This record gives sequence, C-alpha cells and structure tokens, in this order.
Amino acid sequence: MADSELKLDKELVLTVHGSEHEDILLTISEILYRFKGRFVSSHFNRVGLQFTGLMKIAINHMYLKPFITCLDSLTSYSVRFDTQILTNEQGQRIHEQMRFELEAWGAENSDFKLKFLKWLSRHRLVVESMQDSIKIDASNNAQVHSHITVATEYVVDENEIQEELYQLGKETGMTVLMLNQDLADDEQLDSFQKVI
Repeated sequence: MADSELKLDKELVLTVHGSEHEDILLTISEILYRFKGRFVSSHFNRVGLQFTGLMKIAINHMYLKPFITCLDSLTSYSVRFDTQILTNEQGQRIHEQMRFELEAWGAENSDFKLKFLKWLSRHRLVVESMQDSIKIDASNNAQVHSHITVATEYVVDENEIQEELYQLGKETGMTVLMLNQDLADDEQLDSFQKVI
C-alpha cells in the first residue's frame, strides 16, 4: 500500500511541557511527517520561560509505537512528553471542548504562576485567554487579579478541579475560584469575597 493511502486509524493526545524551546513544534512536525501522521488540532501557551502544549494527532497503527519511542528519546530536563492513545469513543468526544472561567487574585506571586502552569499541564488544560490587572494596596504591595479561560478536550471532574484549585491557592497564598457560569461573574465574586 502506498504511503499516501495509509489509513490514519489511530489517534493520540500529546502533551508537551518544558522550558522555552522555539523549535519544539517544528521538531514534532518533522517527526510526525517522517511517520506519515498529521496534526488534528494543537494548542500552545507560555507563562514566563515555561510552556505547555496539547496536540491531537492522527497516525497509522504501524507507526504509532515508533513515533512514541522517538518522542521519548527527546525527553530531557527541559522538555517532557506525555501521550495517551484514544479509543474510538474518546476520539469522537475530543472534538467537544470543555471550557472553564477562572479567577485568581492576591499578592504578586511567581511561585503561583509556575505551580499553576504545572497544574494545567497535569490536567491537559490549555489557556485560551488571560487578563491580568495589577493594583497597589494600602501597604504599597502589588495585588494581582487574573481572569483566565482554560479549555480541555478531555472529560474532567469539575469537583476535583475546584478542590485542587483551592489547594493550589492555599499553598501559594492566592485565592483561586472556578466561576459558575449560571451566575453573573460580579455577583459570584462579590458573594465569595464576603465569605472569605
């Protein structure tokens, strides 16, 4: 069978996490081309010198293991690859993205940004938008308020997400909240701030 007629009968999700690496997408593209596969979708985002990426890939079953092995050989201190082979049901469901609106506020905190990025990578969540505002409080300290939209092509447990966000905020001194889309944002934030 000619290469052009190979059926792309396997799908996998590739998560990439590491430090700044401008050539990483090109490297993955070259490897994928070598193994006759193609990108179905891809999303990248960066925070400082850290980046995370989420890609859905279609490939012929004969090339699946060699492709993953090749990626594994590139893993180093600066870049890590995680792969998940999809079943047919997951492959159909992945087109239906889930989105979450998050709010985070507190003293300016680089530790939070790094841990938040790692948390996103672990859950295969990708930042679609992030709006930051910084104000100086009465003690002359910078207070950051962020509105973040994240998306995933996986089915996730919202209760687990909320609990982990709470723990992340507790560890880093930030307040992090997943917004309830049934309520107006201002109304929900006002009521939450009254509780705390």
